[in-house]
Amino acid sequence: MRILKTLFIIVFLCIISFYSSFGDDSARDTLINHYDKINRGDYRGAYDDFSQNWKKWQSYEKFISGFPNLNYIYKLDIVSSKNVRRDKVQFKTILLAYTSSRSLIEKFRLTFCLVLDEKGEWKIDTVIDQISMNSETKYNVVPQKIYENTNDYTIKILYPQIRNFPEKMIEGKFNKRIQDYVNYLSLEFKKEVEAVSGVKSPSWTLSLSSQTKFKNRNVVCVVLTSNRYTGGAHLQWEYFTIVFDLRNGKEIKLSNLFRPSSNYLKTLSQYCINYLLKEAKKNSPDGYYSEVGLIKEGASAKEENYKNFYLNSNGIIIIFLPYQVAGYAAGTKEVFIPYKKFKNIIDPNGPINLIL
Repeated sequence: MRILKTLFIIVFLCIISFYSSFGDDSARDTLINHYDKINRGDYRGAYDDFSQNWKKWQSYEKFISGFPNLNYIYKLDIVSSKNVRRDKVQFKTILLAYTSSRSLIEKFRLTFCLVLDEKGEWKIDTVIDQISMNSETKYNVVPQKIYENTNDYTIKILYPQIRNFPEKMIEGKFNKRIQDYVNYLSLEFKKEVEAVSGVKSPSWTLSLSSQTKFKNRNVVCVVLTSNRYTGGAHLQWEYFTIVFDLRNGKEIKLSNLFRPSSNYLKTLSQYCINYLLKEAKKNSPDGYYSEVGLIKEGASAKEENYKNFYLNSNGIIIIFLPYQVAGYAAGTKEVFIPYKKFKNIIDPNGPINLIL
């Protein structure tokens, strides 16, 4: 009898191990295939890899806003996996982002959680950590949620807050700066709702998401992307970028990166215009000439054209809004400018040294 019990336990454990391995392999395939789809330009297919919980907080339009314009190639390496439950698997991964010329531009450590949906398919449900590996850090940037749903509007906000930073005063300054922007954005939207009370449809929405683009002991760069729908044909997009000096608790402005006497806007403008014209001619040859004027105006050497930017260990990324340098259908444009392209005008004692 004891032998039979032992055999039963062994068989039972083998079955559990088989199904756990099967689930783990299937979930692994979902994650790997997700980035393969992105590399192929199958953004709809990649978006369908997300769970309904994820889609609640991120629309398809928000998901695709950057991919078609960055032309990055992604490679995901899975470091380890853990079966949290029978219907939930966690993966620790390394994500490498390359330019189209195969130059490594960014390296992240990501932790994904995948869950089984009602059809028995694995879906990407959450990303627990997104940490730049260019410089390891000991603090965290964590998302905070705001959700409001009334008869008049819906607000869905995910905004970043620093946790566990050694200098609490610096941590508080960053967090307050973000909170102030979120409060302003929400208040302005509600004022707009109240101004047309009884006239609008109940489908007005405000959504905001955030990404930590770079972080090390000295600097953190975040991008907040918001969109509003208040009637009309299109969403209204807005970006808020913050490059924050963690040594003194101050924002780093674009002008802080360059020598005081340099005409940095002219240098950046020339690079961006040439890049965008080349991209427009390649991607839409029939509509190229109609975009030339938009590009030359939207990327001209004006401070307001370059207010949205962030940094990584390899260069500056400039964000151009829909309608700024192309038609709405073209979406948001991002231009990556390697530091080596303007090394002669970089301030040798400036904040870029905190990143390199």
